[in-house]
Amino acid sequence: MTMTKRDRDRLMMAQMTEAFAKPDANGMSMRIVPHEPGPLFTLTLPLSLAPTMNVYAAKKRTPWAMAKLNKAVDMAIWHAKAAHGVDVLWFMPSMKVERSFLPAKGKARARIKETRTGGERRLVRLTRYSSREPDEVTVDACGGKLPVDRLVSAQVLRNDNREWCEREARWVKCAPKQGRVVIEVWGVLP
Repeated sequence: MTMTKRDRDRLMMAQMTEAFAKPDANGMSMRIVPHEPGPLFTLTLPLSLAPTMNVYAAKKRTPWAMAKLNKAVDMAIWHAKAAHGVDVLWFMPSMKVERSFLPAKGKARARIKETRTGGERRLVRLTRYSSREPDEVTVDACGGKLPVDRLVSAQVLRNDNREWCEREARWVKCAPKQGRVVIEVWGVLP
């Protein structure tokens, strides 16, 4: 029996949820250690949740597909945080987020504006495991654009610009259908 892409995505999300729920030998399913050497936060996503820029550009034209993708990545980040009982601001206790309501004007919708102050610089190290080499080995081209943007909205990163975020990307060849993207967030000294 062949599986459709939708069935594979559902199976991968179920496996991820199960993996987040099961602790490893140390009692943790993901490594979040504030004062030991190593990444502060590690997130592993299937390739379907970390599209290359070519696929991302095609999905950007269909808002419902982007909303579905955003929600799936948000759920993976939420599971990673919940597995450790970590508060959102634990990642950056020095960052403050203020939200203000901007009323609708003319045809523009009402929206909420976020103002962030403080925070810490981070290093995002992305490794893409796939059987096909991407066009270019950069964080965005390797499938990091969407997950990094969602890490900003989840307040793991203050911003994804150069001032607040350094980026490293690499590609590792693996067997077909074994692809994944591993995103590590490291603390950076000023």
